[in-house]
This record gives sequence, structure tokens and C-alpha cells, in this order.
Amino acid sequence: MPEKSRLNVLSGAKKSAQEFKAEFKKQTVTAIGAAFALVIALAWNDAIKEGVMSIIGSLGIPAQNIYLYKIYAAVAITIICVIAIILFTRWSAKPAEAK
Repeated sequence: MPEKSRLNVLSGAKKSAQEFKAEFKKQTVTAIGAAFALVIALAWNDAIKEGVMSIIGSLGIPAQNIYLYKIYAAVAITIICVIAIILFTRWSAKPAEAK
């Protein structure tokens, strides 16, 4: 193999390794961020459920057993979370105001 071809192959390999390293780092940071987000979500899980269950109970919505309360709570939490996601998405999409 001529020297120039070998240098091209070596240069290409180094470039590929650097690109892989950068992508690996990016994906690792994303995965770790997602893991922390899951921990946050789990921390809020019980508090939100208990709050919604309390509101449902205070509204006097009839439920024959705890299973129906859980369904009501799941529906209410879903609606609240979807609205929150929409609001945060709109907020994050707004361009930064010039100073």
C-alpha cells in the first residue's frame, strides 16, 4: 500500500473515532439526563396522585372502590400533564427577546 493511501486510511480512521467519541459522549449525557428526569418524576408521583385523589374525594365524585378513584386520578393527571407539556413546549419555543 502506498504511503499516501495509508495516511488517508489512518486519517479517516482517526476522524471516525473522534466522531464516534463525540456522539457517544452526547448520547451518554442524554441518557443520564433522562435518568435524572425519571428520578424527579418518581419523586413527584405519590404527591401528585395523593393530591388528585384528595381533590376527587372532596368533590364528592362517587366511586364504589379505590379502583375507580385511581382511574379518575389517572385521567385527571393525564389532562393536567398534557396541558403542562403544551405550555412548556410553547414557552421553550419562544425566541429570546433582544436586549
